[in-house]
Amino acid sequence: MDASEWERNVVFLHLDAPGLSAEVPYNIAEVDLEEGLRIITNIVGCPNAALQIGMPLEVTFEDVTDEVTLPKFKPIE
Repeated sequence: MDASEWERNVVFLHLDAPGLSAEVPYNIAEVDLEEGLRIITNIVGCPNAALQIGMPLEVTFEDVTDEVTLPKFKPIE
């Protein structure tokens, strides 16, 4: 998967949901992939205050359990 861009919206949640306590506040963003797909995900690897619409991103995967892996995105360095 090539670079993608955060094109749309981001919401910052302060909800202390099970398993997310260490990440509050966390973001939920719409990321448009070059392949034409739009995905709802988290942007990780940078402070929420540094997020910018149009910033180039790359996919990273987080193992939540042995059976579940989530795609997330981080800024391209």
